[in-house]
Amino acid sequence: MRRSRPLSTLGVSLLCGAASLALPLAAQDPTSPPPFAETIEVREVEVRVDLSALPQFESIGRRGREDFIVVEEGIAHPLTGLGPAETSQWIFVLYFDSILAGPEVRQRAAIELAKQAELLAAGGLAEIVAADPQPHTVVSTGSAEVLRHALDELALAAGKESPRTEPSVALATTARLAQLDRMAVEIAARGGGGARGLLLPVSAWPIDPEGLARLTLTRAGAGAEPFEFRPLQEAARVLAGYGWVTLPIALRARREEREISAAEKRMQVSTGGAGDRRQSVPIVSIPAQEPRGDPATAAQVDALTDFSLMPFAELSRATSGTLIGEAGRLQSSLAQLIRRRQFIYRSPFPRPGHLLTLEVRWKGGDGRLLQAPRWLRSSTPPEVAAARLRRLLAGDAAPKAAPTSGMRWNVNTGRLCLQGESEKRWVRLSTATEKDGQIQLATGQPLQLERSADGLCTDAPAAAPAGPRTARLVEDLENETWTGAVNAAN
Repeated sequence: MRRSRPLSTLGVSLLCGAASLALPLAAQDPTSPPPFAETIEVREVEVRVDLSALPQFESIGRRGREDFIVVEEGIAHPLTGLGPAETSQWIFVLYFDSILAGPEVRQRAAIELAKQAELLAAGGLAEIVAADPQPHTVVSTGSAEVLRHALDELALAAGKESPRTEPSVALATTARLAQLDRMAVEIAARGGGGARGLLLPVSAWPIDPEGLARLTLTRAGAGAEPFEFRPLQEAARVLAGYGWVTLPIALRARREEREISAAEKRMQVSTGGAGDRRQSVPIVSIPAQEPRGDPATAAQVDALTDFSLMPFAELSRATSGTLIGEAGRLQSSLAQLIRRRQFIYRSPFPRPGHLLTLEVRWKGGDGRLLQAPRWLRSSTPPEVAAARLRRLLAGDAAPKAAPTSGMRWNVNTGRLCLQGESEKRWVRLSTATEKDGQIQLATGQPLQLERSADGLCTDAPAAAPAGPRTARLVEDLENETWTGAVNAAN
């Protein structure tokens, strides 16, 4: 899924109040209430939808624009456009994180992705991002040859690394969640829209049975108790909200199978009348009809049923992606991805700073849910603010407010002023405190500033003195810039 033009898309004004339009001004009753007009701004949204789940025959003649419906925040919207699948519109980011994936997995993924360089670069842009631990761009190109060369270099470098030793389960989880927070911050910094695919090599996530139960049974992380996997679930929603269909890649070798002899293939076993076991070899056999195991399918099933990869399956689910465990499945998944259709609908502009639930259903048939990202963002969602606050407390630097952003923030007093000629502006002010290894987040609600004699200004609320370190975050939700700082108690 992707939002086509966040906060700056097509605006359509709808006028309500028929009385003001039905009578000339001079003919109106002077005792009647004055006419009114209401302006509703709508935006145009694009969603990439996988139609492969539709039944092959039953859907014939039922794949038109009128046969689908998009449900945003529980409200159904008809399609205004149904575009073709186009390879040339996709942008792919190949995200190599040295903590999320060990050297062997990164090497194997780089080798297989290099084989798909033509397809990955067909959209005009393919980008390799390395996170070690901070994410940075290695190459951004529209050339398949340049992409292939960069992937070969990554494979060679990974092959020279020593196998890593995992720390304890708790430390391993903490390290991976920190990288997912960094990924969420990086994805938010890219903004924009369009057809996007995130290819993410991943290794096993050390997890105990209790942790796996908490992950799978409490997907939403609800409740007052701290939930250690909340950053993972928030990262999944961020990826979906920004339109990144995510394919975690955990390629593994195919199962080694013993090749049985031709005689064994023809062997038949039966039971005699006395219960004895009889073995015989038929004189005539048809080898072409002999069942054969599929090592590729076995490798994919192994990945999908591997408990240590379930956190990454959770990461991809909200984005309508899938876990890839075999090279052939990587190729077919990419081909299926670029065959997704472009759905377009219109709905009222939501208040900025939120994630909206999204569903696409087949109205022309049984109403089944189709593969599309489950979330849609309106400007910067609060999940991004939470990731930014956690990274600030962990020591990552916040971007400086650029002069062109129009943001003026006094770190000491917390005074925030926004430059520009607008009379109103949406912002969000958030805080986080850390005490005894526990982080308490206070993600603020979107706040609309109104111009006063002092301009567009407000004071950031002071954080409760719950711990020795406090992070404060200010976000301009209209141009999606942000900055923040950490204060240590005396």
